[in-house]
Amino acid sequence: MRRPRGEPAAPDAGECLAAVVAAVHAGATPRAAWEEWPGATVDADGHPQTLPGADAQVTAALRAASCLVVRTGAPAAPVWEAIARVQRDRDELAVRLEAALAGPRASARMLRLLPLAGLGLATLVDTSVLRFMVATPGGWVLLGLAALLWWAGQRWSEALVARAAASVTEDGGDGDGGSASEGGGRVGDGGVPPLPLSAVIALCAGAIAAGLDVRGAVQATGRAVGGGDGQVLDAVVAQLDAGRSWEDAWRTSGRLAVLGRALAGSWRRGSPPQAALDAAREGAHRRTTVRMERASAQVGAMLTLPLTLCLLPAFVLVSIVPLVVVLAAGVLAA
Repeated sequence: MRRPRGEPAAPDAGECLAAVVAAVHAGATPRAAWEEWPGATVDADGHPQTLPGADAQVTAALRAASCLVVRTGAPAAPVWEAIARVQRDRDELAVRLEAALAGPRASARMLRLLPLAGLGLATLVDTSVLRFMVATPGGWVLLGLAALLWWAGQRWSEALVARAAASVTEDGGDGDGGSASEGGGRVGDGGVPPLPLSAVIALCAGAIAAGLDVRGAVQATGRAVGGGDGQVLDAVVAQLDAGRSWEDAWRTSGRLAVLGRALAGSWRRGSPPQAALDAAREGAHRRTTVRMERASAQVGAMLTLPLTLCLLPAFVLVSIVPLVVVLAAGVLAA
């Protein structure tokens, strides 16, 4: 929906997060910083509940970050700043995706007019075509088949564009999360999607910044994140406690294996993991960007399928076929 002329643009999630981080740096408590921002709400425990412009994944990441701060005593500002960086990355991807899909979406809109344009052209050639289409059983059959093909082609085109848009979101895994419990529990029951991978990495970095060792950081991140990812991280900690090697503990961690690789050097040699965690987060963002570019390039070529199999046959049914029938009837009558 278009914004009325002269009405100021609504603040987005990036602005809100930047303001919250600045307030926390200035000495405000996280709860007070959230409550000062219009439209941002917190629950009874002071965890962020809603944020203007943020999608469900980022909102869940903010709640997980709040849980992590409460559980570990991590400095709030760096953790919020890490999530703000995730939000900026997602905003950048959204803008680039919108630009990349502008062409395919315009093509899909133009293709839906093809059968109507065909009927108009046939009518210009012979006005009897329109009368045949609306006043004879044969015309009704052609219109019904064309309408069915048009509907199928339209839905197919929309599905291709929507799939391209959905394919660029960061891998969410298959966990369903757990609701935030009092005092900083788990996050995400009730259909909340898994956190972006870069957010999970950022939360682990925040736990390490709070002074936790690698094992403690993984455990704290799992408890804050909850859901499927939390279970994976809990399983990693359990296997480490059972004496399994680092590689074995992370062997079935799925998309979180990148976190295990980033922390491996710190686990073995005690080296600072921050640079590796930053590289892992940037790598997750870069892979998402590559998926976006690949998906947007493919969707233009894929749109030829509904055009060829649905919209062109619909065009033929409402233009070529009735025109041939009308002309043939005229020849036979003569």
